[in-house]
This record gives sequence, C-alpha cells and structure tokens, in this order.
Amino acid sequence: MRLGTLEITNFRVIRHATIEFDDKVTGIIGPNGSGKSSIIEAIAWALYGNPVARSGKDEIKSTLARPSEDCGVSLEFEIRGEQYRISRRLIGKSERPEVNLFRNGRPESVGASETGRHIVRLLGLDWRGFLTSFLARQQELNALATLRPAERRDHLVGMLGIQRLDKALQKVKEDTRLLGQEADMIERQVAQTEILARRIAELKTQSEQLIEQCENLAGALAMAKDQFAGVETTFREHQEKQAQCSQLQARIETAEKTRLHISNQIDALRRTEDELVEAEGECANLSEDLVDYDSLKSAFETMKSARRQKEHRESLESQVKAAQIEGEQIVRKIESIRSDMSSNRKALADLPPDAAVQYATVQQALEKARTDWSDRKSEVSLAERECKRLQDQLKSIDQIGPDTVCDRCHRPFGDDLPGIREHLATELAASSSVLEAHQKKLEEHRLQGETLRKKSDEYQKQSRQIQELGIRHEALDTALKEAKGRLQAVTDRIEQLEGQLERMNEVSFDSAQFEQLQAKLERLDETNRRMLQLKGKLTGLPTVRTDLDKARGQLTVTESEMADYVRQRDGLGFDSQKFEAIKAEFAEKQQAFDKARDSHLSVRRDFELAEKERQIKSEELERLGEAARALEECRTSRFYSEKLGLLFADFRKHVISRIRPRLAELSSEIIVEMSGGKYSLVELDEDYNLRVMDFGQYFGVDRFSGGEKDLASLCLRLSISLALTESAGLDRSFVILDEVFGSQDTNRRDLIFEALSRLKSRFPQMLLITHLEELKHKVETLIEMIPTASGWSEVKVNGESA
Repeated sequence: MRLGTLEITNFRVIRHATIEFDDKVTGIIGPNGSGKSSIIEAIAWALYGNPVARSGKDEIKSTLARPSEDCGVSLEFEIRGEQYRISRRLIGKSERPEVNLFRNGRPESVGASETGRHIVRLLGLDWRGFLTSFLARQQELNALATLRPAERRDHLVGMLGIQRLDKALQKVKEDTRLLGQEADMIERQVAQTEILARRIAELKTQSEQLIEQCENLAGALAMAKDQFAGVETTFREHQEKQAQCSQLQARIETAEKTRLHISNQIDALRRTEDELVEAEGECANLSEDLVDYDSLKSAFETMKSARRQKEHRESLESQVKAAQIEGEQIVRKIESIRSDMSSNRKALADLPPDAAVQYATVQQALEKARTDWSDRKSEVSLAERECKRLQDQLKSIDQIGPDTVCDRCHRPFGDDLPGIREHLATELAASSSVLEAHQKKLEEHRLQGETLRKKSDEYQKQSRQIQELGIRHEALDTALKEAKGRLQAVTDRIEQLEGQLERMNEVSFDSAQFEQLQAKLERLDETNRRMLQLKGKLTGLPTVRTDLDKARGQLTVTESEMADYVRQRDGLGFDSQKFEAIKAEFAEKQQAFDKARDSHLSVRRDFELAEKERQIKSEELERLGEAARALEECRTSRFYSEKLGLLFADFRKHVISRIRPRLAELSSEIIVEMSGGKYSLVELDEDYNLRVMDFGQYFGVDRFSGGEKDLASLCLRLSISLALTESAGLDRSFVILDEVFGSQDTNRRDLIFEALSRLKSRFPQMLLITHLEELKHKVETLIEMIPTASGWSEVKVNGESA
C-alpha cells in the first residue's frame, strides 16, 4: 500500500492542510499537543472511521470550528497498481456522516458500513491490524525489550492477531458447551412423552363427564329463571310505590324543618321588637340626665388648660435650677483645667528647649563611634589570626624540626631552620605589639561609645517629655475652650427660661374641684355612650317589624305545602308490611336463580379449562415428537463442534510454530540492512527473547550497547509489521514510527536514524513523528506543526503552508 495525497479540514487542531506523501523519509515535527499524531489519526480515520479515534467520537470535529462547518478527511492511496480515494466527512451542525470510496476515479462503495467492509476486504486488515502493521510506537519497542518472557510472548501474540484465533477457539468451545446443555434439556423433555399421553386421556374422560353434568344443570337453571321472573314484576311495582312514598315523606320532613325554622325566626323577631320598645323608654329617661352635659364639658376644658399652664411653669422653674447646677459644675472644671495648664507650663520650662537637636547630634557621633569600633575590631581580628599563624608555625618547627615544609614554597626548611625560626619569632613579636596597640584603641572606642550612648538616652528622654507636654498643653487648651463654650450656652439657656417665666401670668387652679368635675363628667360620658347605643339600635325597629310580617306569610305558605304532601302520600295506599313480604320472596327466588346459574357456569368453566389443557397437552405432545428429532440433530452438531475445536487448537499450534521462525528470518534481513552488514542473523527463543549473532555465536541483546539494543528491538517490531502485511497480501510500502527516538541520547538517535535510512528498499515511504528539533535537517521531507494563538496548528511542508 502506498500513500498519496491527504486533505484535512477541521479535524482536531488542524484547520486545513493538503499533504503529498512521496517515497522519502518524512519527518512530522512539533511540540507536544501541536497535532503531530492528528495527521496519522486522520489517515486511519479516513479508512476505518470512529473506532480508531484516540478519544471520543464526539471530539473528532474541532471545537474551534463553527457548528455549521464540515469536518472531513480525504486520502488517496495505491494498492496493487489500482488508484483509490476515500472521503469521510461529518456534515453540518448535526455531524451527519458521509463516506465514499472511489477506484480509478469511479465510485466503488457508499456509506460507512459498506465502505468499512470493503476496506477490510481490500487491505485484508481490520483497524487493529492496520495500526499494528503500519504504526510502531516507542512504548511497543520498550515492551519488547523490558517485559518478562511470559508477558513478552502474550504481547507479541496480541500484536500478531493470534488473540483473535484464541477468541474463535473459545467461541467454538462455548458453542460446544451450549449444544451439550441443549441436548440434555431436550432429552429431559422427551422423557415426559408417556406422562403427557396419560394426562390427555384423563382430560378427555373428564370433559365427557362435565358435558353431561352441564346439560342437567341447564334445565334446573331454566326453571329457576321462570320462577324469578314471575316474582320480579310484582316486586318492581311495589318498589316504585315505595320510592314515591319515600320521596313525599322526605318533602314532608323538609317542610316541617322549614316551618320550625320560620317559627323560631318569628319568636326571635318578636323578642327583638319588645327589646327595642323598651329601649325607647330608656332613651327618653337618659336624655333628662344629660341636660347640663355640654356646659360641664366646657368648664372641664377650662380647668384642664389652667392645669397645663401650672405644670408648664413648674417645669420651667425646674429647668432653671438644673441649668444653674450645671453652670457651677462647668466653672469648677474650668478652674481645674487652668491649674493643670499652669503645672504643664512649669514642667516644660524646666526642660532644655534644644533637646531634640542635641539628641540628633549625639546620634551622629554615636554612629561614627560604632563604625570606628567595628573597623578597629576587624584590625584586632587580623592581628590575632596573624599571631596565631606565626605561633602555629613555630610550634610545628619545634615538633617536626628540619623536615617542616614551608607554607609558601612547599619545600622542607632543612639547614635554614634556625634562621627561619628567628625570623618567625621576630615577626610574632612585631605582630603581638601591633595587636596590643589595636586592642588599646578598641577599648578607647568602646568607652567613648558608652559615654555617647548615655548622653543619647538622656537627650532622647528629654525630647520625648517635651513632645508629650506639648501634646498635653494642646489637649488642655482645647478642653478649656469647650468648657467656656458650654458655660456660655448654659448661661444663655438660664436667661431664656427666666424670660419665659416673667412673661407667664399667675394661674389659679383648684385640684379638688377639678377632680370632682372630672368624676361627674366620667359618669355623664357613660350615660351619653349608652344613649347613643340605644339610638343606634332603634334605627333597626322598622326593619324588624317588616321582617316579622314577611316571616308570618312564609309560615302560612309552608304549612299549606306540607298538608298537600301528606294528602299525596296517603293517596298512594302503600303497605310496608306487604312490601317486606314480597321483598323477602323476591330475594329467595333471586338467590335460587343465582345459585343455579353459578353452578351451571362453574361446570361450564371446568369443561372449558379441561378442554384447553387437553389442547395444550396435545400440542406439547406434538412438540416432543419434533424435539426427539431435534435431539439427534443437536448431538450431531455437538460432535462436529468438538471436532472443530480440536482443529482450531491444532491450527493455533501450527501458526505459532511458523511465526517465530518467520519473525527471526525477517528480523535477520532487516538487521543486515540497518547495521550495514555488521550483524546478519537474529533468532527468537521459546520465550521470544531476541538473540543476535556476533562472531558466529548468538547473544542476548543485554550484551550489546544501548543503541544496538534499541536497534534490535526496532528490527523485531518492523518484522512484525512485514509479517502482518505479507499475510494481508499487501505491498510493503510505508511505515509510521511514533516517537521512537524519545528515550535515546544523541549518539543512539543518530545510529537508529542512519539504520532506518538503509530500509528505503523495504519501506519507500517512512514517516517519523517526533518533537526533536535536531531531526529537522536529517529528513528528506519536513512537516512542521506550529501552534497559533487562535488554537489551530499551522501545517508547513518544507517551510511552505500546506
């Protein structure tokens, strides 16, 4: 199979691309997630549809595309000299699938199902076999090299499709088991034939007996029916009279209830009328008691006004006294504030006014003293280290002698030892003198710093006191101003209240007289409310009298209707005792009729059930006859199914025995080409461990370098692809290697790439998927996947947009 032109539209992250595959080594390069694998997936999706999608089928169309846009892939390819083009699209918002296959420009098949079956027949591979044949991934190479023997064998069996043969063998075994179960079940059914025949004979005898019994019961049913019909007519006539009588009695009872209701209503209206007449007399008496009511209310209001004026004057006098007390308190507070301000000014005068300036000056001097002390401390440390070094050298000379090595030229002192020792002693004396001078200066700087620090603390304390006294003075001044303002406001309020008192007239008020008048008015208010209540009731007297006349008329009409209903009821001539006797006779005849009918129906139902069971058993007996014939067929099928299972097992052994030598043969051919003749033979042991011949002897791949080990695993993986394409009858035209360089260093990658370039005779089209930029300049055709800000990936072939 040879790839031609690939056209992609709105597939995954690819907006649009047209790629022409030549007989060259083609590199597909780009960062992770840029869509490198989407190109290979597009080829597989065009051929096999949704099953090859890496994720859900709903994610095939790019989420970046508009809903109304189509998603599609078109692939041209060549098989056995024939030119094919397959087009697969998802159309519009509904993503309706459309699939077409053309051969040499003419339609070959239409629709997903038909085209899918046609592709499998054409390539001789389903989608799993296609991916195994033409696509090799890094994880597959790692699996071939690192898995345990049993896992490696199972992995290869899965890649070579032998697992499908195992599934077929398992299916044959399952069919054999099911056929055995079916034969056992049919055999148990056939064993029931004799029991069914006896039951059918019993049911036939039972049906004949029931027919005879049913005919006897039919005569008794007819007699009971005639007797019941004669009684029913008389019963219905008396029943109708009873219904009419009951209806009239109900009307009489309703009229009686209405008459009683109206009578009660009349009595109530009479009582209400009497109460209202009595209220008229009470209202006249109350009017006499209320003759002086209005004049007394006026006098009471005048006294209430006088009482309010008196209470107001007393309130003003109380407010004046309270304001005077508040003013005295404010005056005392002002005197206290002034005393505090005087003490604050005296304390401020006792402090130096330039304390803050003195503090800043001393701080600068203190900082300089700290710097001088630190510098002097460093000089003391240097002098101490120099003295220590000279002391150590002298000690070493005394211990080791002439063999002591010089710390500068790294040579033994030898005969120069006495002179060197004298020189070191002189240097030690000088360094000790310098150290003593530095330590004396260091102590002077320390004492100077202590003095300055004490002055700094004193000036800092005075400066803070000045600041605190200033803040306190401002607070006292503000409090004094507020107190003076409050005193002025109190004074103004006293003058205002006294002015109001001067403008008020003297008021005379007798509280005892006010209380007597108030008590009298309260009694008269109650009398007035009672009279108003009575007058309100008296307005309804005409209505009560009108309702009373109307109720009396309704009572007369109701009594007349009730007398008419009684005459109609008595005129029917209904006898309840006679009706009860007829009713009892009717119930007796109906019970006899129902019993005869139920007996007849029961026997008839038993006959129908017996006949139905006899029919079912007869049909079942016929089926058992057919089952006996099916039993023999089932046993024959199970025999041949067992034979087929044995044939499948033998065939599986034969296939596996042929695959291992063929894979070794193909791997040997490939390793000769990939290693440039360095290695020529490869074998696979029973555990599918790869062994390579070197200097006439086979060795395991662990003996070789990492790059050679990867090379051998790649040869085995490519031989699997060749074996599968050979079994499908396809030309060995292209192979896809997905990230096979990822785990190797630069040298091993170069080795594998050079080896792959020697396989162009077997794989004219070789596609390498990788994220390694260094392979850009080694491939013959370069496809670059470049992510853009819009989310799409731009496809470039040899630097030009595809």
